[in-house]
Amino acid sequence: MKKVGWSSLLVATLVLVFGIAAEAQQPAKVPRVGLLRGRASASGTSLDGVVGELRALGYVDGKNITFESRSAENKLDRLPALAEELVGLKVDLLLVPATVEALVAKNATRTIPIVCLNIGDPVALGLVNSFARPGGNITGVRTGSELASGKRVERLKQAVPSLSSVAVVWNAKQPAMSRTLVQPTVNAARTLRMQPRVLGVENEAQLNAALDVIAREGLESLVLGPALSVAPGKFNLVPDFAAQLKIPQIYADEDMVRKGGGLMCFNSNRAAQYQRAAEFVDKIWRGTRPADIPVEEPIEIDFIVNLPFVCAVPCLAVYRGTRL
Repeated sequence: MKKVGWSSLLVATLVLVFGIAAEAQQPAKVPRVGLLRGRASASGTSLDGVVGELRALGYVDGKNITFESRSAENKLDRLPALAEELVGLKVDLLLVPATVEALVAKNATRTIPIVCLNIGDPVALGLVNSFARPGGNITGVRTGSELASGKRVERLKQAVPSLSSVAVVWNAKQPAMSRTLVQPTVNAARTLRMQPRVLGVENEAQLNAALDVIAREGLESLVLGPALSVAPGKFNLVPDFAAQLKIPQIYADEDMVRKGGGLMCFNSNRAAQYQRAAEFVDKIWRGTRPADIPVEEPIEIDFIVNLPFVCAVPCLAVYRGTRL
C-alpha cells in the first residue's frame, strides 16, 4: 500500500479547511422582490405597508433585500408587460396589491412565488385550488370586502333607521364583483326593507353619470364598493357629492373617509393584512412553498366613522376588532 507523506496530508487538510472557510464566507443570497402596482405609486399604498412590515421583520432594502417596483400608473392595460418585465428580471417573489394584479401575475409566471393582498375569492377566480392548500405558486390574504358587503348596508340602516333606498355603486371593470360583492349587498338591503339601485361604473365619466342618477331618483343612501381605480386620486368626488345631497354613505375603501372626508368605511384592517403578507414573504424566503401556505380570511374589521365636531373639523374614530 502506498504511503502518504505528512506533507501531502497537511496540504490536503489545509485545502479542505480553507475551502470550507471560503464557502462559509460567501455572502448569503439577497431576496429580490418584484412589486407590481396597478395604481400610481405613492406612500401609504398597500405594498408600501407590506414593505414597512418587512422592515419590522429585519429586512432592509439594499442590505438583505431588494425591491423592483413597477407601476402601471392607473393604466391597467400596461400591467401584463410590467409583469413580464419583472419575471424577466428573475425576481425571487412577486408581491401584488389586489385581484387585478394577481390575475396578471399568474398569467406571467407559474413558478415564481406570488403573495397577494386584497384578493377576492381566489378559488372562484382560479388563482388557487383551495384556501387550505393553494397548490400552486400563489397565496395571500383575502379582501374583507366580500365578507363585509352586507354589513355595510346594516351600518347605514343603524345610522339612519328611516332609510328606504340605497344606491349600490360598484366597479364594473371587475366583473367578479357582481356575484361576490354586489349580490350580498343587494340581499342585505332587501332584508332590511331597503330598495337597492345597482349602478356599475368603469370610469370617472360613468361614475359622474351614476351620481346624477342618484340625485335625479332621490336615492336616500349610498354604498360604494372597491372603486379607487375608477377615478384615481379623486377621493373626495363621491363624498363631496353625498355631502351636498346630505345622504349617508359608506365605503369599502378607507381612503374615501381618511382622504376624501366620507362618512363611514367598513372593511378589513389594513395593518393586519400588511403584517400577514410580510410574514408570508418571510416564510417563502425561508423555504416554505406558497402551495403549503393557506390563503387567509380577514378576521379583524375596522369600522371608521368621520365624526364632525362643532367646529366642523373631521375627527376619525376607528372601532377596531369587529368580528364578522
